[in-house]
Amino acid sequence: MSLPEFGQLTPGMFAALRKRRLVEFRYQKYLEGIGASTAHNLAVAKAGGNSWRGPLDYVGVAAEEDKFAELRQNLIALFGNKNAPEGKAEFFIDRIVSGGRYTKEEVTSLFEEMFPES
Repeated sequence: MSLPEFGQLTPGMFAALRKRRLVEFRYQKYLEGIGASTAHNLAVAKAGGNSWRGPLDYVGVAAEEDKFAELRQNLIALFGNKNAPEGKAEFFIDRIVSGGRYTKEEVTSLFEEMFPES
């Protein structure tokens, strides 16, 4: 992409490009993990051992990190760099918790970290 093309990107187009690059990066990391785990497992099998590893053992991204990174991005998209509206933090926390992916303690802690004045 040239500099003039980059300058014409809208925020939505930039976000989509960033997301696409992140998906490509994760895909590359996973492919590297497949190669590394295959090499390890072949060496273990040749030596007669039984310590097998899967591709995710080599990727280095914890599921919890991904879970909260996505929630942080969603909260930034919703509120920007501002604080949550006065008196509405509890409403948003309850809505997020109702999805079942996060506990109330996790979301409250994240809200306090990101929006200390709310």
